[in-house]
Formats: sequence, structure tokens, C-alpha cells
Amino acid sequence: ATLAVYQIPAGALDEIAIGTEFLRIERCLALRARRRSASGDVDGAIADLDLALELARRVRTARGTDLVTGAIGLAAAVPALDAMPEIVSRAKLDAPATLATTRRWSRARSTHETWRAVWQGEYETMARTTDEIAAGAAAAAGDVISEFAEDLPTNTYYFQPNATKALYADYYRALQAGTGVPCNRLDLPEVEMPRQPLMFLGIFAGANAVGKILFSVAAIDVRRYERRRCDHDTKLAVGCALLALHAHHRNHGTWPDSLDALVPEFLDAVPLDGSNGRPLYYDPERVALATIQAVDGETRRWNLAN
Repeated sequence: ATLAVYQIPAGALDEIAIGTEFLRIERCLALRARRRSASGDVDGAIADLDLALELARRVRTARGTDLVTGAIGLAAAVPALDAMPEIVSRAKLDAPATLATTRRWSRARSTHETWRAVWQGEYETMARTTDEIAAGAAAAAGDVISEFAEDLPTNTYYFQPNATKALYADYYRALQAGTGVPCNRLDLPEVEMPRQPLMFLGIFAGANAVGKILFSVAAIDVRRYERRRCDHDTKLAVGCALLALHAHHRNHGTWPDSLDALVPEFLDAVPLDGSNGRPLYYDPERVALATIQAVDGETRRWNLAN
């Protein structure tokens, strides 16, 4: 079943149940990887992690610029990423195999270009929807009072399609500008949904009230997606760094003095902490790896010597 889904046929993600099935398969792969690792089959465990990350990447990019599949792909990778530290501590790979593995895992990063394309796609969808609403409203009114249909304005004081599309354009332009910014420097625009009667009255006191409400309902608050993206990339960086550190210790008998010593034998480059955009923190005296500012506000630490 995994191999069949691995190909991800076109349109497979049109059903929410399919997305749920992907998440279930990812959890199964991560569980099998843990069991294989515990029984000594570390190569099999690494192969399961490879499959899980590649499946999540394909889910994330299955429909190109689609926010839903992007979010499902990020969520799908979580079980495998959480299993990485335990599994790589038992890995017995030589330098070439370690480098090949960290390269494969690095390709699973959520690229900034992909997310910029996602926001562009979301804007185009919202702009098209706004035009359809404007056309549909005029058509509906024409059915009711057909004799006055030709006199109905396409732009009104309370609903201005171009002004509404400008709201979406400004919002998604700001999201594109923030793509790739480390989580601790994110300054994403907030979409506030009017919930109190007085808030609605305040909106309707000005122009394009309907457009503003449509925007507040349809525009997606992406802060949680950005936090998940940062967490995804940070866990992936940690997995690559831990695998390289253990490989260095196994191949050379010592822990490295810095992460730079792992390049280019085990890594192409020092992995970056998705939370702050800086290289992962490594303490050679305590032989510990840490994320300085994790997305949940807590520092995470891995003591390799233990």
C-alpha cells in the first residue's frame, strides 16, 4: 500500500480521507523505523526514514502551489523527524554513506521558492473567487428583478471587487516578503475576524464593507503554518547534524571540535536552525547539540555522549 501511494496519482489529495491515510502511513513508517533500529537493523530504519521523508515531500508538492497539500506534507513528516535522533544514534554508516544520507534528507527541506509560489497561488484563487462573487451577485439580482438588471452597478459602496482584491494582494505580498525569514524574526500580518456586533457595525460604516468581511473570512492566518515549517526544517537539520556527529565519532574515534569539521566529509554545509537562521549550536566540551530558540519558546538539547 505504501509503494502504491508513494507514486501519488494525480488528484489523490482531493479527498480529506486520503490526506488522513498519508498521515497514518507516515506514522507506521516511523514506528517500523524505531523497531528496526531497536532490533539492530539500522540500515532498514534509515530506509524507512528515507521513504517517509520522500513521501512527505511528494505530498507537499503534489499539486504545486497548494496550501492544503503543503500543510499535510509538513504534518506528515513529523513522526519520522521525531524518530530521527533515536535512530541515528545507532547508525553505523561510513563517511560516503553518511554524506549521501544527509544529502537526501536535506532535499526534504521546505524551500522558500515553494512557499512563495503557494502564496501567489492563494492570491490568484482569492482574486478569481472575488470576481466570481461579483459576477454571481449581479446575476442573482438580475434573476429577481430582471427589468432593472441592466442598471445594477458592478461596483457598489459596500462591495468593491478591485478594492477587495487589493486587500488580498497586500496580504499575500507581505507573506511572500516574509518567506524564508527565521521564525524569531517573523512579522506576519494578522487577519482579524470580526466577532462582535460592534465590530461589524464599524466595518459597515466605511466603504467596501462586504469585501473586508470576505477578506477576513477567506484569508488564511498562516502563522501556524510558518511555525510548522520552521519546526520541520529545524528537526531535519538536527537529524542531519546528529547523524554526521555520530558518524564522525564512529569513524574517527573522537567527537569533532565544531560542526565545521563535519564538512565536507559528512555534510555539504553546517545545518541551520530554522528558528533563528543560524548554524545549529554545538558544545564540544559537553558534546551537546541544541536549538537556541525553538519555535515553542524552549531550547532543545541533545547530549550525544549519553
